[in-house]
Amino acid sequence: MGYLETDDLTPMNPAQGVYFRRQDYASFPVRIFIDLVDGLVVGALWLILLSLLLQFKSSRVTAALVLGLLMAVMFGYTVALKRSRFRTLGYRMARVRIVGPDGKTASFSSLTYRLMFAPLGPLN
Repeated sequence: MGYLETDDLTPMNPAQGVYFRRQDYASFPVRIFIDLVDGLVVGALWLILLSLLLQFKSSRVTAALVLGLLMAVMFGYTVALKRSRFRTLGYRMARVRIVGPDGKTASFSSLTYRLMFAPLGPLN
């Protein structure tokens, strides 16, 4: 699975595995840009959600609801939206899409696995 900047996804040697040209991959600065933009979007969504939920009386139920909604926003934005044809704002701005080893849209499981390593940033 990798970041690709081109629509021409012809494998270089399909008999031995799938390899893409080096210029098809997004550079490290582009991946940092994508992570910064998407981090700002998720952060803004979290702040809006928190400000709405903090209007309610504080309790364990409210805390659990806030945590659950924050995780749902993170999963929805970084997994479901990345996999869709719309992509995240960072991916759209950088004109990059993420694909699986077969050159097709990355799977939910692979994107969920990537989300678990999100603290590593553009290294994941």
